[in-house]
Amino acid sequence: MLLNKSVQLPEKMDCLRLAEQGMTVQGQISLNQIQSISDMILNPKEEIQISLSFGRDAQGFCFVNGKLNASLVVTCQRCLQPLRLSIESECILSPITKPFEAEALPMPYEPIMLEGGRWLNTYALVSEEILLNLPYVPKHEEACCQAAEGEDEQTVSTGEGDQKSVNPFHDLADKLNKATTEKS
Repeated sequence: MLLNKSVQLPEKMDCLRLAEQGMTVQGQISLNQIQSISDMILNPKEEIQISLSFGRDAQGFCFVNGKLNASLVVTCQRCLQPLRLSIESECILSPITKPFEAEALPMPYEPIMLEGGRWLNTYALVSEEILLNLPYVPKHEEACCQAAEGEDEQTVSTGEGDQKSVNPFHDLADKLNKATTEKS
C-alpha cells in the first residue's frame, strides 16, 4: 500500500506497524526541519523527497528501504559562493531496539535504533543520510570556481584607497631561488 507523495512526513513513524502492513510512505520534509544540518544549508525552504518502504523479509527481519532526493545549496569552500549539490541516496535498514541486536543483522541491512521500541525518527534518518552524502569539503569544479583562476592570489588594501594583488608565497619563492643560486 502507498501513502500520498505530496504529504509532509512526520518526525516519527510507527515503524513496526508500517512493516507489518507492508506500507510504502512517500512525501517530503523541509530542510529547515532538520536542525543538525541547518547551519550548512543556504536554502532551508527546499523540500527533500523521501520514499520509505517497510516490510519483513523471509527470515522475519523488519526492514526499511529508504530513498532520498534533495537539492541543497551550500557554501563552496574554495570561493565562498553558493554551490548547488544534488543528493540521491538509498539505504536498506533494519530497526533495532538494543545496540547488541545490530550484531545479528544479515547483510545488506544497516541498523537503525528505534525510539521507544517502535518509533522511527525520520528527521534523524534524513539528517544522517544527507551528512553521509555531503562532500567533506564542498567546492565547485575547478573550471567553474571563481577562486580557481587566482587561487594563490589575494586582494589586499594598501590603506590609500587602491588595491594591489599579492601572492603570499612570491617572496618565499624569490628567497628560495636566491639561496639555490648562491650555493651553486
